[in-house]
Amino acid sequence: MAYATHSKFTVVSLQSASGVPTDISRYCTNAETSEDYADIEAYGFGAPAKEYITDFPEATFSFEGHNDPVIDTLLADISAAQNAGTIVSRTVVFGPYGSTAGKIKKTFEVLLTNYTDTHDIGDAVGFSAECRISGAIVRTLY
Repeated sequence: MAYATHSKFTVVSLQSASGVPTDISRYCTNAETSEDYADIEAYGFGAPAKEYITDFPEATFSFEGHNDPVIDTLLADISAAQNAGTIVSRTVVFGPYGSTAGKIKKTFEVLLTNYTDTHDIGDAVGFSAECRISGAIVRTLY
């Protein structure tokens, strides 16, 4: 049988502009990492067929959920600090399966590239954020 864990156990921690790790799990309804690999042509004259190698991954982290003054201030402060040049990146700790011992923990640096707050008459005020991952995603265990 396949191993499955309910998403309600997902943990997301984002470092604030002042450097404090902040658990934002309770505000999030969706969070995901994505790694895309470009291919590079690696063949020359006389090759019987095309050959490729992979380039460095281009990774992103996106999350969304219910907006609140806490999450709004956190993301606005990060955006302002990035724009002012006082910070370069923020650390994310992402536990897609929860944070109990033995579960996967992904740690990485991000640059906030988009922050949107949403207002739909039929729903709670929401937000979405997109980040570019700078460097490697370090996978360890809690």
